[in-house]
Amino acid sequence: MTPAGQRRKALAKLGREQRLTRRLEAIDGTLVSLNGRSKMRNQKTVYRGVKYDSLLEAEYAAYLDSLMLVGKVVAWERQVHVILLDGPKARDREKMIVDFKVWFPDGRWRYEDVKGRLLPVFLHKVKHWKRRVQAELWIVTKPKDEWVYRQMADGILPAWLEQYR
Repeated sequence: MTPAGQRRKALAKLGREQRLTRRLEAIDGTLVSLNGRSKMRNQKTVYRGVKYDSLLEAEYAAYLDSLMLVGKVVAWERQVHVILLDGPKARDREKMIVDFKVWFPDGRWRYEDVKGRLLPVFLHKVKHWKRRVQAELWIVTKPKDEWVYRQMADGILPAWLEQYR
């Protein structure tokens, strides 16, 4: 690699680290490890003493806390296990761990899954969701600086999911 290429790579890395630092400071979070990345490059993050699988999840937890302060959300729970297919033995069961279950002031609640990128195993489970679970599943993404909510419709993969493949 040329010296100019090395400088560009070093500057890009510095920019990533600065963006990461800003995001962590915004939620008063800490990284568990910079080196322990998953194959999806998630950064395990601690927010309010709880370890989240990704910085994006921790940011969303902070956002839910802010919604609770203004009364738009009553409560939320994380890492909710939902059984999609029950069986007599554990190996016969298919389950999905949804990132959040959120309760609203009007008594409604829904499941929300925060996604940066959709994996084939998630897409497979989404297909079975409506047939097996009588509850709303919303996919939460953050393409820029604002949260985007998309509802899953009738267990069919909507066209907007294709962009996250």
